[in-house]
Amino acid sequence: MVLFSKDSTGLNEAAIRALNEVASKVLSTSYIDRLLVNGHSDQEGGPVAGLVLSRERAKAVVDYLAELGLSRSQMVAGGLGDAEPRADGAAAPDGNRRVDFALKLGDRCRVAP
Repeated sequence: MVLFSKDSTGLNEAAIRALNEVASKVLSTSYIDRLLVNGHSDQEGGPVAGLVLSRERAKAVVDYLAELGLSRSQMVAGGLGDAEPRADGAAAPDGNRRVDFALKLGDRCRVAP
């Protein structure tokens, strides 16, 4: 997971370290078919602005991972706005301004019947 500052798509040092680790693991794992990159936002600014910002965050992450050697065709970026909050209450905005990941695994990773 990568956290962002309010209204930002910029990658800070912690984000870059985390993404370097993500890239290393994905590049060294042959059974990952897709890396789903999901952008999120807090509720500030309204739903449309949050959706746009969350998409831009996901794109910033995909752009950086592509610079590290991941194939753009292997990554799918999406923005979810504030639809899937990670945290509620006073700490909510910080935890909800994020990009998280999901993996789609290939056939070589299936359990035999």
